Amino acid sequence: MLKQYCTGGIDKIQGVGRCGGIGELVCLHWCQSLRVILMGLLVTSNILHVFTGLGFFAALTAALAAINLAMCYPDLRPDTKAMTGLLFGFAAATFLVTGAPLMAWVEGLIEMVGIIGFIIVCRFLALPLRISRYDRFLREIFLARKPNPSTLYRLSMLATYALGTFVIFGSLPIIYNILDGICEWGKKSKQLIGTAMTRGYASLLLWAPASVMVVTSLKVTGATWFGIAPVGFGVSLAMLALGLVMRPFRDRGSFQDAPLVSLRAEGCSSGHRDRTGGSQWGDSRGGSSEGGDGRTGDNGVGGSSISLCIAFAALVVIFVAFQSFTTMGPIYTMTVIAIPFSVAWIAITSGIKELRRVFIPSLADSLGASSAQSALLISVGLATRALDETGLSTWLSRTVSYLMPRLGMVGVIFCIAAAILFLGMMGIYPLFSIVAIGKGLAAARGGLAMAAPGAALSVIPAETLALSLILGGSVSYIVCPITATTLVISSFFDVSPLEAGIRWNTAYAWAYVSLGAVFIYVLGRLL
Repeated sequence: MLKQYCTGGIDKIQGVGRCGGIGELVCLHWCQSLRVILMGLLVTSNILHVFTGLGFFAALTAALAAINLAMCYPDLRPDTKAMTGLLFGFAAATFLVTGAPLMAWVEGLIEMVGIIGFIIVCRFLALPLRISRYDRFLREIFLARKPNPSTLYRLSMLATYALGTFVIFGSLPIIYNILDGICEWGKKSKQLIGTAMTRGYASLLLWAPASVMVVTSLKVTGATWFGIAPVGFGVSLAMLALGLVMRPFRDRGSFQDAPLVSLRAEGCSSGHRDRTGGSQWGDSRGGSSEGGDGRTGDNGVGGSSISLCIAFAALVVIFVAFQSFTTMGPIYTMTVIAIPFSVAWIAITSGIKELRRVFIPSLADSLGASSAQSALLISVGLATRALDETGLSTWLSRTVSYLMPRLGMVGVIFCIAAAILFLGMMGIYPLFSIVAIGKGLAAARGGLAMAAPGAALSVIPAETLALSLILGGSVSYIVCPITATTLVISSFFDVSPLEAGIRWNTAYAWAYVSLGAVFIYVLGRLL
């Protein structure tokens, strides 16, 4: 049964069947199934290592990660393959030159496995929305009054932000499919809605508990989600306001040659095109879907705004409770609660029969869809561990020690965020920059202590450091041309990743980190 639902398995198997013969068909069939099983074992082994602390599980996790990297690398997209190979080559060369022990390889291989498991289970949070037809409720909001460019820009940004609070990356294909059912696209209208969606998404990443950006920054700095959430939420609202102010086109006449809204029909909500294809989740060539056969439930409970709000509130309450009464970090908290929460939601809104139909296919699809992305993340972990052998931490500490008395706290926050953004524009994957810079700066418990010559000891609190990393990383995700966000938006609107990322959002990105640094400092002093 798992074979049928592996990422890209059906399309690839059909292609091989046409071109290569039955032997190749069977081989690919089993290869896809093996990847699904391997991902499940990798995540399970890492969780056992975290909760037991046994060295055996650490070694097993490292071995499974190495096997996964070797199996997935040949099937990566060209840009992702290049980045993965570059990071792995840097790590291997550094370990060999410095004579690092075998344990350094083990630590590097398991560095990001917790993030991989987090990504896998969080995909399930989008499943209840899809099978319960909440998209109908959202489409009614967009069609509540005659849409115009200004209205759709604001609604697209706010809906992406609100929905993404729960399903994070899943908000992009959901909002796009809703708009694709009611709009005709032109060159300028693509940019208007594309920037609205990505800017709402970037703002969301500043505080959402299910954001990989947040949990990674908390992991490398030692900060807590409770410590950054109030300030992060406040800054995210400011960034939403910035996005509304920096709307790409203000003159309605700009759309005369290619109108943004040409309503196909009020009834198009049930027949809009689904162009998410395989790009919404994975980095493999074949792509993936969320699982299942696309049929959806249609009961009265599933699509109501009340049940949607209750679900959002319940997830936040459960997450906060786990953070308050357990010692688990945000990564493992969400890993533990995501699948049970989604299962309960599906059972309540769509029934046990629907749950049985979609659970196993969705589990297999989520594991398979994450296999390609996991290869990149494993190489990120190796490269960041290799940086520990190069003395980067010492260099970064001295650099910030020099800058702190001259630029002040706001200047340092801006420099950290700007460095991540600049590297992202150069094609460096944001998570790598966050881990590398964050580990280099988080040199002392509770923050980075910096002594300037002739000045009193000053400190960057861990929460401020984490927010600085999140600030730069969140906007890098919509600018960097190799991130899943940029690739998905470019595929939706049929533009290049460079146009969807750098051309559409560069001015906004630099305004984002500049204004965000000020808000982090001010709100950090007030809250």
